[in-house]
Amino acid sequence: MRHQTSSTATAAFQTSTKTTGYASNVANMPKAYLSWKTALSPMTRKIWTMQNFGTMKAGTRTTRMQLLTTSNPKIQKGVKRGYFTTIQHFAPSRLSGTNVCPDATPECIRFCLNKAGRGGIFKAGEKTNVIQEARKRRTRFFNNDIVGYHSKLLKEITAHVKRADRLGLKPCVRLNGTSDLSWEDGFAPLFWRFEDVQFYDYTKSFDRMMRFLKGPWPTKNYHLTFSRSELNDAECNKVLDAGGSVAVVFESVPHVFRGRAVHDGDTDDLRFLDPPGSWVGLKAKGKLARELSPFKITTYGGWK
Repeated sequence: MRHQTSSTATAAFQTSTKTTGYASNVANMPKAYLSWKTALSPMTRKIWTMQNFGTMKAGTRTTRMQLLTTSNPKIQKGVKRGYFTTIQHFAPSRLSGTNVCPDATPECIRFCLNKAGRGGIFKAGEKTNVIQEARKRRTRFFNNDIVGYHSKLLKEITAHVKRADRLGLKPCVRLNGTSDLSWEDGFAPLFWRFEDVQFYDYTKSFDRMMRFLKGPWPTKNYHLTFSRSELNDAECNKVLDAGGSVAVVFESVPHVFRGRAVHDGDTDDLRFLDPPGSWVGLKAKGKLARELSPFKITTYGGWK
């Protein structure tokens, strides 16, 4: 995919923010970022053509579907630490017809948490359920009506912020609950608009993770944690050396792994609070706990 990076495009991007309430945000951004490809990606330009990023109207499609949810049991644990997270679940990999997990490995797809909890409960003889179908519709809405999708996302995040404020909690948002999309590429103004919201996600994209750690990165309120797979051990070490944290699935979570401390990632989902340069241990659950896979680390540091 080609990205426009000319001085003319940069000027147009900066000018468009004057009518959208983002002029001050852009003025405070490093010049290196403004010339970076993600600031002027096709998705960004399509959104900015609406002239009013904060009040754009949805396209011809209308929907009552909910994009974000707070019903995930793990993210609810963050309430004890003063944070209130809402999360978005797409249909992972290619289940919707479009790949939203470009760096997924075979074992990642095999043991995806998409079917954890209620998402994996099916009636006898059926291969899908209302949750899976809702995730497919949500993903297609994102792919087919980006303007309508963004308008709804703005409203839901705004409502989440208000609810968190009423509860006396700090609002957090995870956009990649069961996907691995580069939201910083084209949706950076979203993070600037909600500068008091903590956004965070996991990713298996090494390039994306290193951009987060070393820059250029569009915002301070979008945190990434790298995810180990059966194919990226060397990349995990590079991320750790650069000060990033790496989530890894264990048969039994140890205190130390490969000479580094392991933070218990099952206590909550607030990865942006984890110590830098540490492993984030997650205990294998469900199908992965029962079956053999190099995706999980055994007590002996290998795999079954």
